[in-house]
Amino acid sequence: MDKYNFTFEEIRILEVEFKVKKPEKVGEIEVNPSLNFGHKTDGKFLEVNLGISFDHPAAPFKFNIVAFGKFKFKKNIDETFGDKINEVAIVNCSSIIFPFIRETVAELTRKAGFNPMLLPPVNFVNILKSIGADDTKKCTEPNNNE
Repeated sequence: MDKYNFTFEEIRILEVEFKVKKPEKVGEIEVNPSLNFGHKTDGKFLEVNLGISFDHPAAPFKFNIVAFGKFKFKKNIDETFGDKINEVAIVNCSSIIFPFIRETVAELTRKAGFNPMLLPPVNFVNILKSIGADDTKKCTEPNNNE
């Protein structure tokens, strides 16, 4: 388990887009947001972006939020993980970043005059299985310099 020994160095919300809208239809709102992942490595550092978007036809709002997390590992990441880095970024690091986005969504919806929207738990292991550990189309380099 030593190869997963890392510290959480930084968290930032990079992008927040929240818009109140007129619902297109009346009905039950299924909270099933879209997730996007991105990462890049630099020696012992892994930088991960996690984006969450939500736009349901019956919802009175929509949003897109991107968060950035920086993680420092004991050993050089490329040498230690090789092609398994997507697995570490999606499962381990994204699960640490997710609660920060969840809290941001709850606060945004509350401050917009709605009941706080609590994002449901996310099983990042199942997401990895569904997109494949080596799918680089889903894991692109983060752009956190804006």
